[in-house]
Amino acid sequence: KRFAELYFYHPETFDSQIPIEVLNGTKREGLAGLTKMMLVRYGFNVVDFGNGANIPTPQTRLITYPPAPEDATQPDPEIIEKNLDLIQALIPVATPSTEVPAEYDPSVWEIGGKIIIELGEDFESFYDENKKYFYLGFY
Repeated sequence: KRFAELYFYHPETFDSQIPIEVLNGTKREGLAGLTKMMLVRYGFNVVDFGNGANIPTPQTRLITYPPAPEDATQPDPEIIEKNLDLIQALIPVATPSTEVPAEYDPSVWEIGGKIIIELGEDFESFYDENKKYFYLGFY
């Protein structure tokens, strides 16, 4: 049902394929992979996943990289905003951040996506309460 709602009411998510990176900022193993699988099932373009820069991270964040002037492939900001809204609907504990933290600056962190979802300790209880949406598949 959730997939159909996204697919039929938000086709721009499928069309835009904005690259997303999921990082686990918790001590619980496997959350980034499980979250990646959940997002992929809903049509998001998760290009990378793994551990975050700082563990533990208290709060789940949606970090958006600002457009680079020389990047001709930069997605429309309105489409990025729509993707952020949809991700936040699926992961309501996530807080959007337009500031790129120093630990994810492109000079020190290899950027995998235009959006980083950094899972924090607050995500663990969300995951525990919503396990039915997170089932193991192939990474």
